[in-house]
Amino acid sequence: MRYQQNAAAEAAPLDRGLMGLEPATRRFCALNPTSTLIWSRLAEPASPEQLADYIADHFQGVSPAAALQDVRAIIDEMTAAGIVLPVA
Repeated sequence: MRYQQNAAAEAAPLDRGLMGLEPATRRFCALNPTSTLIWSRLAEPASPEQLADYIADHFQGVSPAAALQDVRAIIDEMTAAGIVLPVA
């Protein structure tokens, strides 16, 4: 499964991260710096494994396996908020 930003979603700076909003449902999601990196990467479709590799490359000492657990949790939150969608 791959995921991508919902084109209808809006994002605005918030402290060191972003606030993501799905306007149709008015659901929002506060994104920390790691989630913000994932959001940025999801401008193009990516799998959780690709995202985990991306995170592991950006944070020293983080293994792809550990990153994958975090990525899956973050994707679940973003999907529940509607700012990220699964794509074929």
